[in-house]
Amino acid sequence: MVGSAQMFSKSGRRVILSTTGILDVVTFLLVSCRAWDTVAEDVRPRCFSLMDASRTGWYVRHWAYNLRVDSEGETSDLPLFQQDSSFILHVDSFYPGYYALESINHVSHYARMRDDGSLWVEPDAYYTSAYADAASFQFHAYSMLRMYQLFLLRD
Repeated sequence: MVGSAQMFSKSGRRVILSTTGILDVVTFLLVSCRAWDTVAEDVRPRCFSLMDASRTGWYVRHWAYNLRVDSEGETSDLPLFQQDSSFILHVDSFYPGYYALESINHVSHYARMRDDGSLWVEPDAYYTSAYADAASFQFHAYSMLRMYQLFLLRD
């Protein structure tokens, strides 16, 4: 995927994230894995980070299992930040045509939508259809020039 994108859950709800304490829709860029050097070589092609499209150096990361947008430049522990902001992108994990994001430093923990539309990382140990629905996403391209969203087919 190239360019800006937003995430939508299987139910069609747009994902919102905490940005400086406020829940908001975040348009992001899918960028190279921040923890590239620490992940297994076979996983690297599927490892990505999500950078806030409006702020270079601000990434989606988990903090106490909640996903939020934080500045890489303001962290006191860069290796931990890079782990927290890196995810394995799974295709068709729970449903055909949907993606799932697995945390790099919490194996078998997937990004999952909460009732308020925000994301957190939760283990798949108690797998249910509700879990699969909340952990399945589609990415939609976002064009500021055209002001509409376009469904992206996976590769």
